[in-house]
Amino acid sequence: MFLTIFATVKAKATLMVLVAAFCISFSNIFVFRYLNKVVGLNGYILYLIILFYSLFSILYLSFTIESFTFSIYALTFILYYSV
Repeated sequence: MFLTIFATVKAKATLMVLVAAFCISFSNIFVFRYLNKVVGLNGYILYLIILFYSLFSILYLSFTIESFTFSIYALTFILYYSV
């Protein structure tokens, strides 16, 4: 049944876009938590850094292949949870 639902190219592409958007969103959250808890940034500078990081992350998602977005997710996940 799973194969019949995701048998079309459009469904596979939609699923890939959703997974990539999930990875980029959670990498933004991990960077925010890292800067807030580990580095100790608060206030406007923290939000400014996250704003720029989020904008460039959207550009990564738009112009690169999906493996790069998975790499960003994995690197920020490991960075946040290893410290």
